[in-house]
Amino acid sequence: MEENPDNYVLVLEDRSEAKSPAEAGKLSVVSEQDEKGKIKTVEPTEENRSAFLVFKKNDGLLKNFMTNLRRQFNDPTHFGVILAYNLQIIKTSHI
Repeated sequence: MEENPDNYVLVLEDRSEAKSPAEAGKLSVVSEQDEKGKIKTVEPTEENRSAFLVFKKNDGLLKNFMTNLRRQFNDPTHFGVILAYNLQIIKTSHI
């Protein structure tokens, strides 16, 4: 990812393990969203930089989406393909 002040990423802070209000929580960066709308994150390290979901300040929603889709298509290092035979659906209950 090139250095550009018009580019930004979404950083999340998990404060569930913080012991006090002054203690910093665990940081992560949004990398993608699954088909159910759940956000997936990665650690904010240099190795994960290509997985960051990048937004440009002055671009619209559709253009940002297409840019990220093209970038991930051209560099699919963090994606995997699984070949499955006789796939069975297992029903689970979510609370």
